[in-house]
Amino acid sequence: MQLPKQHSRYCEPFLTYIKEALDLRYRLIPTLYTLMFEASKTGHPVIRPLAYVKADEESLLSDDAFLFGENVLVAPITHANASRRSVYLPPGEWLEYPNLSECLLPRKGGQSVALEAFLNRVMTYVRSGGLVALTRSASHTTTANWKHIEWHINPSSRVEGFLYEDEGEGFGEHRITRVIGEGTKDQIMIRRVTEGSLSSVRESEEIHLLGLERASSIEGSISHQQHGSKLVIQVPIDWTELKVATEAREQA
Repeated sequence: MQLPKQHSRYCEPFLTYIKEALDLRYRLIPTLYTLMFEASKTGHPVIRPLAYVKADEESLLSDDAFLFGENVLVAPITHANASRRSVYLPPGEWLEYPNLSECLLPRKGGQSVALEAFLNRVMTYVRSGGLVALTRSASHTTTANWKHIEWHINPSSRVEGFLYEDEGEGFGEHRITRVIGEGTKDQIMIRRVTEGSLSSVRESEEIHLLGLERASSIEGSISHQQHGSKLVIQVPIDWTELKVATEAREQA
């Protein structure tokens, strides 16, 4: 059946791009849920201006990009038919991680960088030392105790973040999982601490170490796989410490 002309914008490949964006939204639910919990306790907004954490003149003037929480910078394409744009990265260090899936270049903050515009790419950057909790795509959001969790971590000298989970309705049991790490030029150590009485429904978790092309040894894992410049490590649900011997990365 041929769709009416006014609906042609939803034909392929655009329908696939829309589905991929919706899948990313569902995968981000654990981080969004955690940020909403944080907002209820501290008043920090979920969507933040670039100057919210480390302010300088350029980040104060920037109005075409935003922070999703503290660790993720989003640089959307806001003009039709755009092929390129520039984005200002606040002070610090950032990793190009479009769609929160593909490791590209590490970038130094305090400068504007150029990027190409693609219909199927949401340009996101992860702060050095930052982490993002993702799950698998699902058809509903009725649970807040996820059966699958991925910790996407941009290693640095200090890593810190947390995940909030609960029964999904009302004021029942909850659990807070804190992930803390330290990194040197030849080793990354990640620790996990939990609090709260909510039992986990997971059997294992994944740790995605971003920008890591090689690891000479790993302690505390079930298995691991290399995906380009990202090391994906499976750990048991009761893991408390992970040690990865590695090598230093260069930055652009």
